[in-house]
Amino acid sequence: MVRYYNGEWLGFKAMFGGKYVPLLNELIKLSNQKKMSYDVAISFRDGKVYVHVELSMWLYLKYLSTSRQKGYGLIAGFDINSDRVNVVVVNEAGDIIALKTFWYSKVVSHGFSKKGKPSG
Repeated sequence: MVRYYNGEWLGFKAMFGGKYVPLLNELIKLSNQKKMSYDVAISFRDGKVYVHVELSMWLYLKYLSTSRQKGYGLIAGFDINSDRVNVVVVNEAGDIIALKTFWYSKVVSHGFSKKGKPSG
């Protein structure tokens, strides 16, 4: 059910590819148990209606990720802010291998210099 702008509720049927059905079934189950929330956006493009379901990354990856490839055993973490991206790379033991901050050159938080110290 979708609430229309005038308050009226509209009912629709949605069709998903078979590979999404187990994911959606678990999402509905977790949502009914109040363990997970999700958002839905409806868009119209090229005469078609598209349903976009926004859900937790771990649930998406549980059903739709490819198998883990053998590699270096490194894991990257990202902290995305309005003025910078912080990146840390760790090995499987949790040791920091690399650490870097990428500043957006044209954006600085109001009242702070690029070095993170309050200005003024």
